Amino acid sequence: MTALVLRSSPRFMRSANGVYRGVFAGAAREFNVSANFLRALWLLSIFGFGVGLFFYLVLGYTLPREDKLEEYEKPKALGGCVKVAKKTNLDLGLVRVITVFLFFASFGSSLVAYVLVALLIKED
Repeated sequence: MTALVLRSSPRFMRSANGVYRGVFAGAAREFNVSANFLRALWLLSIFGFGVGLFFYLVLGYTLPREDKLEEYEKPKALGGCVKVAKKTNLDLGLVRVITVFLFFASFGSSLVAYVLVALLIKED
C-alpha cells in the first residue's frame, strides 16, 4: 500500500502547548482570537445539554497536533477519510471531524457508508 500525501498543510490543528489537548490554542491562532475567550464560550456551551464537552472531545481526538503531522496523514481504519480529503481537497481534520459526528448522529449506521467510500475510492 502506498502512502497518500496530502497537497496542502492542515488548516485546523491543535497546538502542541495547549492546556489539555491544545484545541483552544490552535483554534485561537487560526481565527485570531483569545484562547481564553474560546474557553469562556465553551464553558457556556457545556450548560447547553453538554454539547460543548462532546464537541471538545471530538476535536481533541480528530484534529492533528501541529508537531505530529507526519503520523496524522497516515491512513487509519481503511483510509477512507484520507481518500476523501485527497479527492475533494478538503482539510483532513475537517473530514475526520465530520465523519465522527456523522457516526454518532446516525447511531453508527454511517459506518456502512464509510466502508463503502473507503473501498470504492481508488488511490491515484
